[in-house]
Amino acid sequence: QFGKEACDTLVAAMTNEQYSDVLICIAGYAKDISKMLDSNAGLKSRFTNFFQFPDWEEDDCVNYFKMLADKELFELSQGVLDAVHEGCGRIRQLRGWGNGRDLMKIWAETKSNRSERVHGATELEKQIKLQDVKMALDGLIQVRVGKLSDFPVGSDPLGELDSLFRMEGIKQKLQRLQKTWAVAKLEGDGPLHLGHFVFTGAPGTGKTTVARAIARVLFGLQLKPSDKLVETTGLDLQAEYLGQTAAKVNALLGEAKGACLFCDEAYTLGRGQFGKEACDTLVAGMTSEEFKDVLIILAGYPHEMDEMFKSNAGLKSRFNHFFTFPDWHPNDCVAFFQHCAKRDKFMQLDQASLDVVRHGFEQLVKLDGFANGRDVTAVWNDAKSLRAERIYDCPEDGAAKTLRLEEVRESISSMIQSRLPKHARMTTLEDTSFSDTGASSSTFSMYGDGTKKSPPRTQQTKEQE
Repeated sequence: QFGKEACDTLVAAMTNEQYSDVLICIAGYAKDISKMLDSNAGLKSRFTNFFQFPDWEEDDCVNYFKMLADKELFELSQGVLDAVHEGCGRIRQLRGWGNGRDLMKIWAETKSNRSERVHGATELEKQIKLQDVKMALDGLIQVRVGKLSDFPVGSDPLGELDSLFRMEGIKQKLQRLQKTWAVAKLEGDGPLHLGHFVFTGAPGTGKTTVARAIARVLFGLQLKPSDKLVETTGLDLQAEYLGQTAAKVNALLGEAKGACLFCDEAYTLGRGQFGKEACDTLVAGMTSEEFKDVLIILAGYPHEMDEMFKSNAGLKSRFNHFFTFPDWHPNDCVAFFQHCAKRDKFMQLDQASLDVVRHGFEQLVKLDGFANGRDVTAVWNDAKSLRAERIYDCPEDGAAKTLRLEEVRESISSMIQSRLPKHARMTTLEDTSFSDTGASSSTFSMYGDGTKKSPPRTQQTKEQE
């Protein structure tokens, strides 16, 4: 209301004889100025001269930095201008790029770093060294993204994938991309087109872990100024009212500038009016100059993702890299369970416990809701909780941490019970040997469908009944 009133008053003044000798200049962001001028039919026609001020490129930053150094009679060490070129290329991808204003900040901070370095020492000539400018650039990046990285310098960004299973094909493709990007950067092939990614697979197969690894690889190669991964879902991209969805999608794209946007359960983007609006806005963002530096990763179930792509003809062609994440087999679950024990410094599990894990996951993979590695982690954490109950009042002898057979059995039985359909849950109990798993003695539960599985914990059964 007040803005419109101010605009109307300005238009009236521009046609008033009293202010005929006033020259008016208005300035602002191109998109916002255009929107403002379009909001008042008579306003735009009052202006006769329009000037577009382009954003600075890396070469502009280098030239301005050199001009400032020459003006103050500083010598620049070898590699300084290359560092300015590379650092400004990273900063330009982030929100809040201030063009010449940012260069002034970098220059002032560079001089401050140099003053601290030479304090109390004698320098024969005024010289800016590589370390002075790199500290200034890293400082500005840290301010813009809140950190440089959580990832240890010199570590393998793909190392985290080694703890996952059935990832050999995924890791091989990522290593190929990593080498392609590294060689292109080394040979100076100009701005690299990184492309966008589609991940298809069931829950718990490592999609989010791989998305984070990609963000770290790009950061490690200095192809992205941050290893940040903005995580969302297809439903979270949709608003409650028409017209609000586009603003929500654009806000997340803005948050992911210079980084990666990961959208899980992306197949919901092809459903309903709000889903279509979110999908259209995402496509527009992928072709927009404003969000050209955002790498987008969509993830979801294979069939649903295919349906989503069919709903928008222009969407699938925007993606270059497609990764399929296979479901885990029972042996993968056993191997990961052993990995969890080793990671948490437990004694090696006995064969009977491993057989119980294998038998249990042979059942779970057939039931609805199987979440692959996520389920193994849940069973492991539940078994550790049962152990904690056991040793709270009666600590274990010795330093070694142990997990008992009954704790493993009870944990996996509890998960099986929670996944079974209601009509198939336990009806009677009978004692027998657990011969097919190698355990010396155990208890089976007889379910309504006639199958035998290890029993759930008694208290939980009572609560469910």
